[in-house]
Amino acid sequence: MTKVELELSDEEFSTVSSMSTADAAIEICRIHIRRGDPRATFLPPGKGADIRLRFSDGTETDIEVKGTEKVGPAWNQFKVSSQQSHDLLMRGIPLYRVTEVGSRKVKVFVMRYGADFEMSPEPRWNIHPPRSK
Repeated sequence: MTKVELELSDEEFSTVSSMSTADAAIEICRIHIRRGDPRATFLPPGKGADIRLRFSDGTETDIEVKGTEKVGPAWNQFKVSSQQSHDLLMRGIPLYRVTEVGSRKVKVFVMRYGADFEMSPEPRWNIHPPRSK
């Protein structure tokens, strides 16, 4: 697992502070990626991914992004909500966990399935109105 500490500029912080945690985490990942590769381009992501990235060398990858306001990965709140995301992660796309969203200094944990995390199924129930009597 790679941990990157990122301090947002005034302009970057202003941009992400008005976003939801999920959207801010995605934008923070874009900021992080642009800082490392200013010529990288972002493409429409495929199903199950949050970002599709083309590096300046031409290689492409999908990325799954999960954000939290908590300090550290907050494993107990860490969920993958779609089968498509699950399948992509199992195939090796990176998972970026952005923590401390909402603050000026954030951390980005770059993880890969099998090396940095595992997944286990969790039962879920659909909530709906009662059937008519």
